[in-house]
Amino acid sequence: MAVIFFILHSFLNVTGFILDSFVCHVCSKTFSQKRHLTYHMRIHTREDPYTCPQCGKSFLQRRYLDHHIKTHSRGRLYSCPQCDKAFKSKGNLQEHILTHTDQKPFSCPQCGKSFKSKRSLTSHMKFHTCVTCPQCDKTYTSKANLENHIRVHTGEKPFTCPQCDKTYTYKANLENHIRVHTGEKPFKCPQCDKAYTCKASLDNHIRFHTGEKPFTCPQCDKSFTQRGHLKYHIRIHTGEKPYLCHLCDKSFTHRPMDLNVHLKIHAAERPYLCAQCGKGYSRERHLKEHLIIHTGQKPFSCPHCRKRFIRKQSLNIHIRIHNNDCPYTCPQCDKSFSSNYHLQTHLRVHTGEKPYTCPQCDKSFTQRGNLLYHIRIHTGEKPYLCHLCDKSFTHAQNLKLHLWCHLKGRKAV
Repeated sequence: MAVIFFILHSFLNVTGFILDSFVCHVCSKTFSQKRHLTYHMRIHTREDPYTCPQCGKSFLQRRYLDHHIKTHSRGRLYSCPQCDKAFKSKGNLQEHILTHTDQKPFSCPQCGKSFKSKRSLTSHMKFHTCVTCPQCDKTYTSKANLENHIRVHTGEKPFTCPQCDKTYTYKANLENHIRVHTGEKPFKCPQCDKAYTCKASLDNHIRFHTGEKPFTCPQCDKSFTQRGHLKYHIRIHTGEKPYLCHLCDKSFTHRPMDLNVHLKIHAAERPYLCAQCGKGYSRERHLKEHLIIHTGQKPFSCPHCRKRFIRKQSLNIHIRIHNNDCPYTCPQCDKSFSSNYHLQTHLRVHTGEKPYTCPQCDKSFTQRGNLLYHIRIHTGEKPYLCHLCDKSFTHAQNLKLHLWCHLKGRKAV
């Protein structure tokens, strides 16, 4: 009967008697049956009408709830004596108990590395049968993964979005992108109400609740919540800057964060304008940081001393001074610095480079700040004003020294 119905339905559909007449008013997707549209609309409304009577968890469709209820009825007879976790089989329990001990009974026959579970050993064994990229020597555990990687070199993007023609290297990336059009966010955080279009984003978010940082730098033991953040961090140690500007040969460690923003400088594209002074910025967050200058606020306070900062990044760099954390080391004299900026400035001592030149007298400087101070000699500008005697100064440090004179005078009186 089902076969006859399918043939009849297909015939009528081809001849035009049956159309996909049930249309979603949110994303224009069409359906042949009303119930299918009803299920689909719940993705937009985030409605989960089927609730588990035992744990309160909700589901989009009844069949998902039925499948979930079975997890409550399944017998988990084997309990861990150390952490109360329960398992369906004795073998799974024995494998779990090893996580509480230092035992690693599963050894790799090729390299001798040991593992706590057979599953981990099986995953490891794949690395001994790796296939290598002929262009960059990267290795992969399967031919399919290598084929996906090669598209990075060829620039091939075979997966196209049917709604906006955007193309992607990987099918999974296209599937995640399509959810932007549909508004679907099926991956929900169990601890808060946040939802995400892909599981990787949810996994990253959950680590903010747990505090877990599983990706550790092999050189300095610094840990990160995301593998991508570790990848960028390692470039600090290696000095690698793979993203090259084709207009000025300047190179960067990040493509979206640094190179793309840098290219806007060449295009004179600064869409974020300050309403008070007209200064333009290529990033919205840079404008927000700039606006604090007009208010005089310094919202980020050091927990070790009373020093305050406009930017959180400046505070983080400052805290390294208290912790004696200087991860940026000069390759020529082994002097260490708390920030990459200070290291780059220091390297000019060895190279003799003075990239900041005065437009009026051609005098050059190693730091931009020194150039700005120097230009005030030509302009006569003295922006630092004493509120006690109206005397003004070109440098903030000179104003501070001057204020001490007033303070000493008061103490003498």
